[in-house]
Amino acid sequence: LFRSFLLEHQSYIASSFFIQLEAVTFVFESVTNQMFQVLTKEDIPVDDGVELLKLVLNFTTKDPLLQCCLITNLSTLSPFLSYSNEYSTEVLNKLFDVIEQIKATKVQLLKNMRRYACSCVNKICRDRKST
Repeated sequence: LFRSFLLEHQSYIASSFFIQLEAVTFVFESVTNQMFQVLTKEDIPVDDGVELLKLVLNFTTKDPLLQCCLITNLSTLSPFLSYSNEYSTEVLNKLFDVIEQIKATKVQLLKNMRRYACSCVNKICRDRKST
């Protein structure tokens, strides 16, 4: 099943768009996590983070590989939800859309992605509860 999944999506894996998105996602996650550890609460660029969150929310795709990047970016930007409540529902809806799209599958990679999306929902709910 995994082999057939890779064969079906090999054009995306090799595509320059996927490679660029994956690279940007990796760097973005690293930089954002460091920013929240190093900067004081007052120095965090909240407006920029919320703007990035809006851009990620506007990105739509049905491709599982690109959805994985989408989930990572939503998870990375989730701390900004504590500064702006207005996007919490949209973020959760976006994650639930991904979860719903891949709920009936036997492909392990997709099952893992579904678990990752569920984990992000739990993280957001946990973090929102503590604020």
